[in-house]
Amino acid sequence: MSIDSVRQPSGLNYAAKVDIPQAKTVGGQDRAPVPEIASAPITIDIEENKRNVKAAIAEANSRLQQAGQALQFSYDEAADYTVVTVQNSTTGEVVRQIPNEAVLRVAHNIERVKGFLLDKAA
Repeated sequence: MSIDSVRQPSGLNYAAKVDIPQAKTVGGQDRAPVPEIASAPITIDIEENKRNVKAAIAEANSRLQQAGQALQFSYDEAADYTVVTVQNSTTGEVVRQIPNEAVLRVAHNIERVKGFLLDKAA
């Protein structure tokens, strides 16, 4: 079993039922019953969502480049983060990165430790 199969299932199914408390009377007067809300299955395709995020990032970067902006979006696969980088347009120096490098290093290290722990347990 790999960490990717645990972290990123191909699809998730949820069924949610909302219970709304019904007041029999309000201010001493009878109140009409509130109809029950049925549960509905919700399907989430994580891989499709990632493809959509990557396509949106490519589109945003293309438009920002055409506008001459020094802002760039990227997707860090290992950390599973969208990264925003602001650069100085004259020097190319990174002015700000969100999340910063330290956060990304921590996320990468956590992923390595997860894989190590799963390999040892199996």
